Amino acid sequence: MLNLFNKKVKTEKELEIEELKKELEECKYLIQRNDTFFNMAIDERLIDSNIYERIALIHQYDYIIKKLKNLEYIYIPEENIVKSGEK
Repeated sequence: MLNLFNKKVKTEKELEIEELKKELEECKYLIQRNDTFFNMAIDERLIDSNIYERIALIHQYDYIIKKLKNLEYIYIPEENIVKSGEK
């Protein structure tokens, strides 16, 4: 859609997709950060905490992907966040 000055005005769907893409990037960052903390953890309780946090982040990541697909947006990740055998 164009406004009076021939600038493209984003639709509500485009704005929602843009916001979800930002959330997805944040979630990817948090998963990577969680991996770093997991690799540094030595206390058993911290290790368990990191495992549960990673599971929650992966569920959140999957939820965002599902929302993007429902908006008919095709997302192709640059790299696989979930390593084989983890899901």
